[in-house]
Amino acid sequence: MPQLLEQSVIIHTKPEQIWALLAQPEAWPQWDPSLLKVTLDGSATAGATGILQSANGMKLPLQLLRVEPMAQLEYQVQLPGIRVIFERVLEAHNRDSCRLLWRVHSKGWLAWLLYPTQKRVFSREAQRSLQSLKQRAEQSL
Repeated sequence: MPQLLEQSVIIHTKPEQIWALLAQPEAWPQWDPSLLKVTLDGSATAGATGILQSANGMKLPLQLLRVEPMAQLEYQVQLPGIRVIFERVLEAHNRDSCRLLWRVHSKGWLAWLLYPTQKRVFSREAQRSLQSLKQRAEQSL
C-alpha cells in the first residue's frame, strides 16, 4: 500500500482538546478546509459509515476503521479504483503539548498510477488542515 504522506505538528494544548476536534466527524469541516460536509450514521465508533463531501463537491463513502479515544482515529473513503486511508495518531510530546501525526495511504488498482498526483494534493491539503486544527485547538484553551 503506497504511503502518500506522513506529516506531524506539535500542538500546545492538552490531548483532550485535540481529541474533541478529531472525534466529531461532522465538525471536521470547521477546521479542515478540504471538506465541505461530513455525515455519519450513528456514533463515531469503529465500523460507522457515512458520507464525506470534499470542498470540490465530491461525495465519498466514509467508514471509520479504528477509533481509540485519545490515541488514534483511522478512516477510509472509497473512490472508483482506489481506497484512501487516513490515519490520525495523537502522542504526548511534553507536559504542555501533543504531537499529532497525519498519515495517508492508498490501495487499489489505481493507487500506483495516481500516486504522484495524490501525493502532491494530499501533502498540500494535510499541511493546511494540520495548521487549521492546531490553531483551533490552541484557541480553545
